[in-house]
Amino acid sequence: MASPVTSPGMHGPAAPAAPPAGRPGSPGPVVTSAPEQITNYETAPSKAREQAMNHPMHEVLDRWKTAFDNHEPDVIAGLYTTDALFQGFGPTVVAGRDAVRAYYEAVDVGRRADVTVLHTYTLGDQVAGGFADVTFSGANGWEAKVHMSLVLHRENNDWKIRQYHVSQVNAQD
Repeated sequence: MASPVTSPGMHGPAAPAAPPAGRPGSPGPVVTSAPEQITNYETAPSKAREQAMNHPMHEVLDRWKTAFDNHEPDVIAGLYTTDALFQGFGPTVVAGRDAVRAYYEAVDVGRRADVTVLHTYTLGDQVAGGFADVTFSGANGWEAKVHMSLVLHRENNDWKIRQYHVSQVNAQD
């Protein structure tokens, strides 16, 4: 059984809290009540964290993780818009579901993804997104840690990935 997508402070260690909003040099987003709501899981009050677990980012990444862990490229491709932009481990950005499907078909069977959502946001009723840390692993001990960013778009009451980007995290010496 696949483990669910988690958020720091709820199902794992939280990163150090960001400085409060409004402070010069503040790197972290804050929880607001404006239409452009951004949630920083490290600093959000518990009620805001609970509400944020219902954010579309969690639902989409739960489905993505299940399909990834079960090596289902067609299911994964169906999570993307037809014109999605995709930047995986490769050096080039590709576009469209067929390119996404081809990318995931090439992934070794048995690879798994552990996902921790860090930040989410919504822009109106049709756009949402956020950031996550993902650790990919394989049966042979292979592991890669990445930062992931997604832009989601609502199509016919279903959230789809419009833009996907990962950047590999290099180990500190």
